[in-house]
Amino acid sequence: FNTGRDASGTLLADGVVDPHFKLIASADELFPGPDTLVVFEGAPISPAGNWAANGPDSRWIAPSANQDTTLDGGNLAGSYTYRITFDLSGLDPATTGLTGNWAVNGAMPDVILNGKSTGLQIGPFEPARALRPFSIDSGFTSGLNTLDFVVSATGTAGALSATALRVE
Repeated sequence: FNTGRDASGTLLADGVVDPHFKLIASADELFPGPDTLVVFEGAPISPAGNWAANGPDSRWIAPSANQDTTLDGGNLAGSYTYRITFDLSGLDPATTGLTGNWAVNGAMPDVILNGKSTGLQIGPFEPARALRPFSIDSGFTSGLNTLDFVVSATGTAGALSATALRVE
């Protein structure tokens, strides 16, 4: 599933819980997860800000829906891990592949498939807010699989920082 979509594929509204991506690690004790929320439209999302505009296939998600730091939004600087779980029972994991697009605000130091690093990263000084392609073609198992996106909210320790993930 793409971020910010329900089971039927419809884009979710602002502030709604994403039913597929869970927050399994959070630097912000006020937003510990497991819920991830669709980020409110407007700044920092384009055209009001500098993140890629939502839609038509996905929306930004975050630990809290308000990521506009000019309006006391965001989350504490630190590491956040978003997880999606999917089932490959009855399929051959050797012939399985995953391709898509992703974006983060902050840095993405790792994407982890079934507990092992895929080597996919977005550095803190790259143009991280635009969708970019990714591909994973190994590391799948028969049965349940977990895909973790580790996002670092950059900023001063103890201060609010805008952070979010978008995957399609």
